[in-house]
Amino acid sequence: MKNVWKQRMKPFTIWGNLKFTGSIPSSCHIIDSGEGLIMIDPGLPETFYLTLESLWELGYRPDDIKIILHTHGHYDHAGATRMLLDLAPGAKTYIGAGDVDIVRGKNDLSFAEALGASFDGFFDPDILLEDGDSVHLGNTNVLCISTPGHTSGTFSFFFDAVDDLGQVKRCGMHGGAGINSMMLAYYAQHDLDPKLREQFVPGLERVREFPVEICLGSHTYCNKTQKKGELVLAGKADAFVDPYEWADYCDKTAATFQAMVARGQ
Repeated sequence: MKNVWKQRMKPFTIWGNLKFTGSIPSSCHIIDSGEGLIMIDPGLPETFYLTLESLWELGYRPDDIKIILHTHGHYDHAGATRMLLDLAPGAKTYIGAGDVDIVRGKNDLSFAEALGASFDGFFDPDILLEDGDSVHLGNTNVLCISTPGHTSGTFSFFFDAVDDLGQVKRCGMHGGAGINSMMLAYYAQHDLDPKLREQFVPGLERVREFPVEICLGSHTYCNKTQKKGELVLAGKADAFVDPYEWADYCDKTAATFQAMVARGQ
C-alpha cells in the first residue's frame, strides 16, 4: 500500500464510550467498558501504526485492550491482530469458528493476495464464536450473531453505547457485506462450495429486524464513516444516530448481492 499516511482519519467519538480508531481502508472501533477496551477488527498491518496513533490521541494505551473481536478472518480485518498481541499480551481474541483456519494459517482464504499483500501474522484465537454468544466486559455486552456468506465465519455485533449522561444508543455492525468473496469465480479459484453464499441474504434478513440506532461499518464506505466523523469533529455529536439507516443498509446490501447473482457472477 502506497502513501499509507494519507489514509489516516482523526479518531473521534461515535457515541459516548464508542470510538473510531481506524483509517480509510481499515475500520477499527473501540468500546470503553469501564474495565478495559473492546476492539473490533484491528485491521491491516500496513495501517496498524495509524490505529496506535489514534489510541494514544484518545488517551488510551494498547494494553488497555482486553478483548479483540473479529468480524471475520480476512487480512484487512485480522491482519494486524498478531502485532497488537505483542502490545496487549493480556487481550483475548474472538473469531467465528468458521474462520479459525484462516487466522491459523491453515488455508489461503485471508484475501491478502487480492489486496496485493501476503499474510503471515497468524494467531491462535482464544475463543471461537458461535451464533448467539454474548461477550461481556465491564458495562458492555456484545451480542454476536452468525451471518455467513462473505466468509463462513462472519459475525455481526450488537451492543449499547452510553454517553456521560447515561443516554444509550443501540449499535449494530454487519460483519461482512462485500460481494467480492461471494462470486462464483472466487469460489472456483479457491475450490469452495458456492452454497455458502445461499446463507447470506437469510442472515441479512434476520439481523435487519434488530433495533439499531447507530449503524456501524466494517468498512468506512459501508456507513459513510468518514463523512460522519468529520461532522462529529465539527461539533455534531449525533451524526451517527439514525434509527432507519440499519434496515436501509441491509436492504441495499441484499439488493447488491441479488443483482450479482442475477448477472450469473
